[in-house]
Amino acid sequence: MWQLDSWNPDYRLPSRAALDESVEAACPAVLGLEGSWEARRPPPVAPEDWPLLYFVDGRLRIEARVWGTGGEAGLLASLVVGALVRDAEGLRLWETPVIHRLLLHNSLTAPAAPGYTPVPLPEMSPEQMPAALTALLRRQEAALIERLPEGLVVADGQLTRAHRPGVLGYTKAQAVRYLPPEALPLLNKLQAGERTPIFLLEASHSWYVRLPLPSIFAPGTGLLRVETPAGPELPTTLADLSVSLFCLTATTPGRDPRAPQSLHPVAGLEQLLGRYLGDARLVRRGLLEQLA
Repeated sequence: MWQLDSWNPDYRLPSRAALDESVEAACPAVLGLEGSWEARRPPPVAPEDWPLLYFVDGRLRIEARVWGTGGEAGLLASLVVGALVRDAEGLRLWETPVIHRLLLHNSLTAPAAPGYTPVPLPEMSPEQMPAALTALLRRQEAALIERLPEGLVVADGQLTRAHRPGVLGYTKAQAVRYLPPEALPLLNKLQAGERTPIFLLEASHSWYVRLPLPSIFAPGTGLLRVETPAGPELPTTLADLSVSLFCLTATTPGRDPRAPQSLHPVAGLEQLLGRYLGDARLVRRGLLEQLA
């Protein structure tokens, strides 16, 4: 039998690293793929000239931490992924998102939780389970990307799995330093609408884009790191297109607390996916009634 932790799980989730807490990447970037290390300002591409686009994102929520009477630890969580398609008809939901309600636990003999699919993670500590949940969400997003029809896919977050060609992943917070010290000054010199040259990160090509932001904000807050699966040729055309794509869909500080890295289409998709998760208070009330 499961017993509920009395604390709201939001108070125990690990915080995200700040910019000044960034750590050096285990695999440093390979530079020099696109000539000299200096800013590139590609010609703007108007939205009517953009290809067929899909915006992909996912949301997860930890509903509760639970403890078994036999010493088991678990998380009751919900996750959902979805995609918006942008074509000549406008922007709309690609297909109805499917919600997954999961019980992550660290025992092979843990009790069931009605309505939640068990995910055994033997000997995993409760502190490690949120990261495992995020990895599950990334796998769901990757599976959705592989099912999408032909087109350019824009995915919120780092590309942690191999994808088909034509996928752009973007990272909002720069918590990891991929560039060597001598290459870092260019990031502060980038102007809105400019990008760095392409560099190689293991299995992906990557570059930084400077988004439009008033000068009163610190330079580092307007950076977006973009990546795409590495292929035999440099994705120069895709990198140039990404500058217009991200700059024209970036949010503004007055409308979004994560501006400008939070894109308008993805922010709307996040709100829509939140409706599929349901009201957190009602879900917790249902869990209380069920366990009672």
